[in-house]
Amino acid sequence: VREKAAFELAGKKDAAAYDALAKFLHEAHDAARQNAIANALVGLGDKRAADVFLDRIENDPSGTAQASNLIRQAASFR
Repeated sequence: VREKAAFELAGKKDAAAYDALAKFLHEAHDAARQNAIANALVGLGDKRAADVFLDRIENDPSGTAQASNLIRQAASFR
């Protein structure tokens, strides 16, 4: 429910979604879920998302970060 609410807020470009989406990205191990969360963060338009994407790659003890997609998404904020 919280994730769905965060996606809805991101679609409305509500900054309140940022913290929840950032947390969800760090917890996501599934590639599809990571991509959906990353897309929501990009759609939100908050430039802090680039840092979240790179942090997810750097702090990935489980080895599940979708590095190529996250780097591409971070680069979109240039």
